[in-house]
Amino acid sequence: MNTAIDKVRESETKGIKTRCCELLVTVEFDKEGLITRVSAIAKNGGCRANLTAVCQLLTDMSKYDIEQLEGSVKHLKNVSCNSCVHRNGDKREDCDNISCASGIAHIISSYFKKEVK
Repeated sequence: MNTAIDKVRESETKGIKTRCCELLVTVEFDKEGLITRVSAIAKNGGCRANLTAVCQLLTDMSKYDIEQLEGSVKHLKNVSCNSCVHRNGDKREDCDNISCASGIAHIISSYFKKEVK
């Protein structure tokens, strides 16, 4: 029987910093602990369209194939943004991630049983 209680999900929100904004990334889980939804909002900047697209794709993949999700997260970790990759010598300034997609991917991978490198 499908009741409202059956649909209650756990969620966790983590913050990350990029050069253009601060992101709040929320990951929702089902009762087995599998990722069921990814969402992100940007404070003080960021590109809403890109964030929505990345989160929707990750959400869709999480419903069908966890291996494909892990592979996509691995690739997203290497997506860079010119705004975030402003360098001073070899050191990034004021930036935890090389793009919003990279930041989201790092957060998502922290929920995998084995860290995706």
